[in-house]
Amino acid sequence: MLPIVTHSLTKRFGELAAVEDLSITIKPGELLGFIGPNGAGKTTTLQMLSGQIPPTSGTAKVLDIDVVADPISVKAAIGIVPELEYPPSFLTVEEYLHFVSSVRGLSENRNVDRWIKFFGLEEKRETMCMSLSKGQKKKVTLSAALLHEPRMLFMDEPFLDLDPLIQRKFKAWLLDFVKGGGTVFLSTHILELAEKLCTRVFYGLGVGGFAMLGDRILERRFGSVSLLIASGYTLPIRFRRLFFLFYIKDTLYYIFFTILPMILGLALASVFVPISFPSLLFLFVSLILSFLLGISFSVLLFAALARLGAAALVIAAAGGLYLWFTGIDVKEVAAQLPALVFYHSHSFYLVLGVLITSLTLGVISSFFIKEVPTPHERKAKEVFMKIERLTSWLSSKYSPMLSKDIIDLVRSGIIFPVILTFLMPLLFLYAVTWFVESVMLWDFSFSLLFYAAMVGFFCTLLYSWLSNIDISECYNNLPLSMPHVIRTKLILFLFFACIVAVPYLVAVGYLKGEMDLLLIGLFIMFTVSAYVGSVLAYLTGLFTNSYLLDAKILLQFSLSVVPVLLAETLLSFYYPVNSKFSTLYIAGLGLILVAASILFLSKLDSRWKGRMFRIV
Repeated sequence: MLPIVTHSLTKRFGELAAVEDLSITIKPGELLGFIGPNGAGKTTTLQMLSGQIPPTSGTAKVLDIDVVADPISVKAAIGIVPELEYPPSFLTVEEYLHFVSSVRGLSENRNVDRWIKFFGLEEKRETMCMSLSKGQKKKVTLSAALLHEPRMLFMDEPFLDLDPLIQRKFKAWLLDFVKGGGTVFLSTHILELAEKLCTRVFYGLGVGGFAMLGDRILERRFGSVSLLIASGYTLPIRFRRLFFLFYIKDTLYYIFFTILPMILGLALASVFVPISFPSLLFLFVSLILSFLLGISFSVLLFAALARLGAAALVIAAAGGLYLWFTGIDVKEVAAQLPALVFYHSHSFYLVLGVLITSLTLGVISSFFIKEVPTPHERKAKEVFMKIERLTSWLSSKYSPMLSKDIIDLVRSGIIFPVILTFLMPLLFLYAVTWFVESVMLWDFSFSLLFYAAMVGFFCTLLYSWLSNIDISECYNNLPLSMPHVIRTKLILFLFFACIVAVPYLVAVGYLKGEMDLLLIGLFIMFTVSAYVGSVLAYLTGLFTNSYLLDAKILLQFSLSVVPVLLAETLLSFYYPVNSKFSTLYIAGLGLILVAASILFLSKLDSRWKGRMFRIV
C-alpha cells in the first residue's frame, strides 16, 4: 500500500491555479520535503492530500483512501500539523489531548502523558490553551497529531516557533519514525532543513501566490477568530471605538428584526383588532424611543458591572430597593416616559433629545472598557473526561463536542451573556406589550401565543452566540465534519431555548392569567425555535455573525423566517376571535415547520460537507 498517489491533482481559486497537474508517488519510509517560495502551493497541496479541502480536478489516494470520496477516513488515519496552531482556548493542555483522543475513538489515553512529557509540557498540563505561547501551542498541536500513532504525517512548517532543544529532539524522533516504516509529507520553505532531514525533495513552482488573497481579505473583514475585536491589539483603533460600533450594530439589529416585524404583524392583524395605521406609525417610533433608552441604560449597567464588579451590582440593587420601599407607582412613572409623551405629542424635539441621550449613554459606557486588557495565565483542573461521561448518556456520538462546548461556555464566562442575550429581549418584549396595554390603554391585548412566536424568533441571537464560542480551526486536523459540529451546536441551541423559554412562557402565562394556552404556546415555541435554528444552521453553519452580513444570505434568512413570524403573530390575534380554527391553523403551520426543519437538517451534508472550519 503506497502512502500517497496523485494524478493530475489541480486546485483553482477562481481563475487562478494554486496547484496544477500534480502527479507524485510516495513510498513507505520516505520523508518527502515539499519546498518552494511563498505562494508556491505547498499548503494548498497539503490541505488537499490531508482531506481538508477538495481538489478542483485530478485524483489522490492517501493510504489507499480516496481523499475526495472519504476525507474523514483520511483524517482518521493520518496525523496533521498545520502551520498555524489553533488549540481550543478554554480547554487545558491535558483536556485538549483527551478531547482529541475521544474524537478519534481511542479506548485508552495513555499517549496523552507520553507526549506531554516528550514536549516538556508537564508544568502546563493544567494551563488553558489560550494562555500558552506560540511555541507551546505548537507543541500541543504536535502532540494532538501523534496521539493515535499514525503511520502517515502531514506537517506544514512543524519546527516553526519550537525552541532549539525540542527541535533537535523532534528531528531525531522523525528520523526514527521514518526508519521504522513511517511516512512524512513535510511542507517548508527552508531549504537547509529539507536537505538535512528529507530523503526526497519536491520543489513546488505553482503559481498560487495570490490564490488565497481573497480568503485573507475575508478573514480580515469577517474572520471566525473574531479578528475585528482583536484588531484593537494590532491596528490603530481603540477598543472603546470598537465597543461603540458594536453597540450601534446591535441596536439596529433589534429595531429591524424585532420591533419592525412586530409592527408589521400588528398591521396585518388590524383586521381583527381596532388599530389605525397612523397609530401604528407613532407606536413604531414610540417603541424605538423606549428601546433606545432601555438598551442604553442596560449597556451602561453591564459595562459598569464588568469594570467595577460587585460595587456596581450593590449600587444597582440599592437603587432597586429604594424604588421598591418608596412605593413608586410604576404606571405613573411609565406615563412620563419620553416614548409615551411622544405618542401623544408627536414632538420632533423629544425624538432628537432621546437620540442624543442614547448616544451619550453609549459613549459613557465605552469609557468603562479597558483599552489594554491585562493578560494572565489561566489554569483549571481536568474535567473533560467527567463531563464526557455525563453527556454520553445523552448522545455518545456527539459527546466529545458537547463536553468541549460546555467547558467553553463555563470557563469563558459566555454562559451568562448567552442566557441574558436571549432573556433580555424577551423581558423587553413583555415590558413593551405591558406598556401598550396598561399605559397606552389600547383596546386589545397580546396573548401568550404572541410571546411564544416571538421567543422562536429571538433564538437567532442564541444560535449566533453558540456558534461562536471559540475558534474552530483545530477541527480541520481531526476526523470531524462540519455538519457533525453544526448538529452539536443545534443540540445546545435547543437545550438553552428550553431552559430559558419554557420558564418565561410559564411566567407570562401566569401573569396574564392564560395558563390554559400554555400547551399551545409551548407547541408554537418549539416548532418556531426548531425551524429558525435549522434555517440558521443550513444558511450560516458555524459563521452566523459573518454570513448574516452577506446581503444574499440575510435576504434568504428574512424570506424564510419573517413570513412565519408574521403568520404566527396574525394567528395569535385571531385566536380570541375563533379559537377552534386558530388552533387548527397553528397545528397545521407547526407541522409544516417541523417538516421544513427536517428538510433543512437533511441538507446540511450537501451544503457543508467537505468545507473547512473557516470562512472561504
